[in-house]
Amino acid sequence: MISLYEASNLLATIRAHHGDAQISETDVRMFAAELMPSLTVDEARRAIVEYYSTARDRWCGAGDINSLVRAHRAKMRPSEAQIGRECEARGLEGDAAWLYRRNRMLGHAPDEAARLTAGARDPLALPPARPKRRREGGGFIGSLGLGDVVG
Repeated sequence: MISLYEASNLLATIRAHHGDAQISETDVRMFAAELMPSLTVDEARRAIVEYYSTARDRWCGAGDINSLVRAHRAKMRPSEAQIGRECEARGLEGDAAWLYRRNRMLGHAPDEAARLTAGARDPLALPPARPKRRREGGGFIGSLGLGDVVG
């Protein structure tokens, strides 16, 4: 999540392309709220540079930054065939291959994905059930018995 200070710097960079237009606190808060939560400052800066590297007749907005970062992340993601070859090379099958594939698609490096897969328990196992709390007292009636209520 980008802080308001970082968002104000990004917005100042954008506004510098358009004659240093003034920035209000409301502008910064709106801009920060529109950026995707997983965005890093470096990714946003690269997206702004990429956006303005071609002649544009409109301002770069948070949606433009989000779409450029998503496109860049998609290019960096390995293909299904590449992940399959990595699983074969590591001897992963079944649930371990599924967990490795999931970690790779989440953006982890091959070594980190293998480490996470090796250290994980069964990914399809359910967590143990937590015991239910025992209630104290008699509920909404209190300490009254059935005979006190009916009779």
